[in-house]
Amino acid sequence: MDSMEMRTLQETGRVVEKMADFAGSVILQLMQKQGYVEKQGIKALLDHIWEGGGTLTTVVSEQRAEDFKELMKKEHIPYVEIEHIDPNTKKKSIFFVYRDCDRMGVKDVMKQFEIVLVQSCHEVDLDTFIKMMDKKSYGTVSNLTKAEVYAFREAAKGYVFNYSVVADGERYAIVGSDTHAFSFAVSDMCYNLSGNLGREYEIALQSYLLQQNELMERMKPEPGQVKYMVNKNNPANFISVDEKGITTHSVGRRPERGADGVVRDVIYDSYHQTYEGYDKEKLKQLAKELHNPIILSAESFPLVKEVTKTGEAVLSRDFVQQNKDFVEGMKKRKSDLPKLPQRKPMYVKENIVALSNVPRKVINALVQTEIPEVYVYGCDVAYPKELAKRMDAFLEKHLYQGMAPEDKAKLQEEMTVYEESKTGNKAVNYMLQMEERDREMLRGGNRHMPDYYNEVQKEAMERLGSKKIWEQIMKKETEKVLLNRNIDKRMLQGMER
Repeated sequence: MDSMEMRTLQETGRVVEKMADFAGSVILQLMQKQGYVEKQGIKALLDHIWEGGGTLTTVVSEQRAEDFKELMKKEHIPYVEIEHIDPNTKKKSIFFVYRDCDRMGVKDVMKQFEIVLVQSCHEVDLDTFIKMMDKKSYGTVSNLTKAEVYAFREAAKGYVFNYSVVADGERYAIVGSDTHAFSFAVSDMCYNLSGNLGREYEIALQSYLLQQNELMERMKPEPGQVKYMVNKNNPANFISVDEKGITTHSVGRRPERGADGVVRDVIYDSYHQTYEGYDKEKLKQLAKELHNPIILSAESFPLVKEVTKTGEAVLSRDFVQQNKDFVEGMKKRKSDLPKLPQRKPMYVKENIVALSNVPRKVINALVQTEIPEVYVYGCDVAYPKELAKRMDAFLEKHLYQGMAPEDKAKLQEEMTVYEESKTGNKAVNYMLQMEERDREMLRGGNRHMPDYYNEVQKEAMERLGSKKIWEQIMKKETEKVLLNRNIDKRMLQGMER
């Protein structure tokens, strides 16, 4: 099951939440009457209900239920399972009934469970990282700028490990779960920030961060006001900010029977979560996840009438029409936060001219001429489009000279490699893989062969020298140091507020 399937299951769980919670309580009470008690947590739930407590539920697919059980046991959360078969798809899922007092513990379990589901690189909060790495080894790299943190995030996407960003004085540190993969991501980060393309990337990141900070200033809460950050293409997902804190909202539908007995779809704020205080770092993360965010005042966001004390958004009566009008009206408006910059590759296939079956005498002349950025592999030739005029002149002199126009056209047709066939050209493949080979040399730790490095690798090597990775075991002492770092960061944010 992937993360999308999981979200679908969670939506299903929310739709039937009240019914399932009620069913859970009824089942538990029936078990109590029958004297049914077992080690899986039924007694704990029965005692909780007997004392006036309530129950909550979450739903997991049958295939991943065992993974979820292990995490619940690890966190010592009592639960009861209820099987559910979808009448349409016939797929079986498992509802886990748990005590309402265990709400936060289950929230932590869900974070870990999502990470188990998706085998990729995950940035997690520090509390989750500490729990995952208890008594395990992890790596730390320190003294990072904010631009380097963002460059690391992009570099880490190609690996499978978990990491968390923490404060390091005026700068940042990153802790990673798999020291081996973690060190590769750090090495790639250093390479991506080196050379002309790296400097261009770093400047773009700094510009992005500046715009991000300006956005945070505009979103600062003011007395008696609510500000909104809205996905301009899908305003059903939005963020509200007021004096209490930051609240994420997601509009959904649920069937509801009216007084006339007719079942109708009701549109409501189906999922809202509040983060107390104005945590800029949290808002930056949420803004990035929102996609195409724009900032609106309460007066300029007609889809919402108000936000209640509990954080739920009260939607306008004609939400569907307002939604359509809003999306149409915002088509020409640019996002208030541009897309996160990515490091441009040295070469892209669309910008390469490829020739195949080039006569050997021309290949020999080309090798002797040594035109920069023209690559030869056997009888395959490739070069950037920017060199087209120079290469046309070269071919005119060494190949086409004295040819009849029809013969020249025929030869050009035979040598030209079209877009869909470029990957079969070995010179093109060499160009496209150059940077990855350079990165691989750095990852391999071939630091004793600087004479073989190009200028970009040498610069990356120098940067990497100041990014030593420390390997430690997650113990109580190291856990305390990490948590204190995070507290320092929160204190700094508090002073900014």
